[in-house]
Amino acid sequence: MTNNATYHREHFFVQEELDLIKKSVLENIESSQSKNMIELKNIDPIYEKLQLFFKEELGKEVEFLNSFIFFASSTTMDSRMKSSNMGWHTDGTCSLVDGDCYNVWIPIYNDSESTGLEIVSEGKNPELYTQFGDPTEIPVIYSRENSKEIYHFFGNSIPEDTDLIIVKVASGLVLPLAKKNLSIDKYENPTPGDIVIFKQSELHRGFHDGGIRIQLSLKFRLKNAEINQKSTNQFYKLFETVTFGEKSFNDYQRFLEFIHPKEKLSKHGSLENEAITSLLSMNM
Repeated sequence: MTNNATYHREHFFVQEELDLIKKSVLENIESSQSKNMIELKNIDPIYEKLQLFFKEELGKEVEFLNSFIFFASSTTMDSRMKSSNMGWHTDGTCSLVDGDCYNVWIPIYNDSESTGLEIVSEGKNPELYTQFGDPTEIPVIYSRENSKEIYHFFGNSIPEDTDLIIVKVASGLVLPLAKKNLSIDKYENPTPGDIVIFKQSELHRGFHDGGIRIQLSLKFRLKNAEINQKSTNQFYKLFETVTFGEKSFNDYQRFLEFIHPKEKLSKHGSLENEAITSLLSMNM
């Protein structure tokens, strides 16, 4: 794997390691009060195996940031497919870090025959990412299918074959994209224990139809990476104003949690967590 490529390995985690992950989810999911976020405890061997991979395959030393859990069903994915971006996004965590940060995508349950992940990798689309600009600035994305008013607004200023419009407000970037010109990596119907690793700043989306996929996303950053102090990081200036002394990354994360609380669990989110618990319990 090069520094700018996605990495995919089937059965990266053996059954014993997968059971350890599931056990941690079952023990900790009830304590999660924020949508999708989960604090996984007692899985140090999992983090160590991934950190060793980063060191041996990428030549990078990384530190764990946080973890998220997702319950993919026809119902939960339908709203994403009908959103303005059709699910295409980059991960918000990369806006906090001045340096590369990575997403480790791990399915831990799957009974669907049509589910997976699509990634527009930097390695296969170098010209796109040259135009893409600052990776820490989170883009707004509009799809032709679901954002007809936006496309009408831009009119003849964008090519007729534009499928996605990338907008970065702070840098004034408007980037129209045609999917036919992109190389998109597609990982279909994963087996629990498979992994896909990619940069959080790379465009990606999940897809799903029928059945259930339960998936973890573990976030890592380069070891000793600095806090993003660019003008696109709107909260850093406030953090700098109200804190004194050494400003560590952990302090900055706690500050963000205080001023920008995560979305609380709704009734629907609680039902998703109950379904995760039931399915993983039966699958242990």
